[in-house]
Amino acid sequence: MRIKFELVRSLSIQNMIIGAGIMMIVSFIFIPNILCAFWVALSIISIEAGVVGYMALWSVNLDSISMINLIMCIGFSVDFTAHICYAYMSSSAKTPDDKVRESLYALGLPIFQGSISTILGMIALLLANNYIFSVFF
Repeated sequence: MRIKFELVRSLSIQNMIIGAGIMMIVSFIFIPNILCAFWVALSIISIEAGVVGYMALWSVNLDSISMINLIMCIGFSVDFTAHICYAYMSSSAKTPDDKVRESLYALGLPIFQGSISTILGMIALLLANNYIFSVFF
């Protein structure tokens, strides 16, 4: 059992580093401002660290199921921040406040709707008495 945990731990760390690294590279390529791409990359690391911290708080064991969830978390964390940063940099507004206002006006509702649809889709899984779903939540 100890060998299995060591293998899962090393694979989890390796996969999180590779996944976050690839998402950072993609962010640096597609977001036209290096500072915004840096903040997207920092948000990926921050959210991933928060999820790992909550796993410890909620006594979720590190296994293959939680490893998959940690990798999926990278994709969830980059989506909204990358879209907002790209909208901010693509905005034609003159002042930073106007750029923030324009990007949130353009993407605030779609991001909110995407969040709600994801949450509603996952609520059905709450009723299932399964280890995979309990780790996911």
